[in-house]
Amino acid sequence: MGAGLVADDVTEVFLDDVPMARAPSSLPAMIEARGIGLLQTELVPQAQAFVALDLAKSTDVRMPEPQFIRLMGYDVPLLHRPAGGPVAAMLLQYLKSPSE
Repeated sequence: MGAGLVADDVTEVFLDDVPMARAPSSLPAMIEARGIGLLQTELVPQAQAFVALDLAKSTDVRMPEPQFIRLMGYDVPLLHRPAGGPVAAMLLQYLKSPSE
């Protein structure tokens, strides 16, 4: 969908004025495509952590109250997987939306 991949499964978070994310050096440049297998990909070296998405928790609340997670001393918006919804499309639109 046009986004770059920082890491799949394991991500290192570090501080460089703002919270940043990168793949561990031991992580191969691959992503799992469910039902297809492992695919070679190009990883983005690092990216600012604008939002945290907890894929282990889902929500069916249509308009949830904003939640945050403390990351390296910064409050980062925390989202949960929409129950039965398209996660990638939702996240892409969230990131494209103007911040408040």
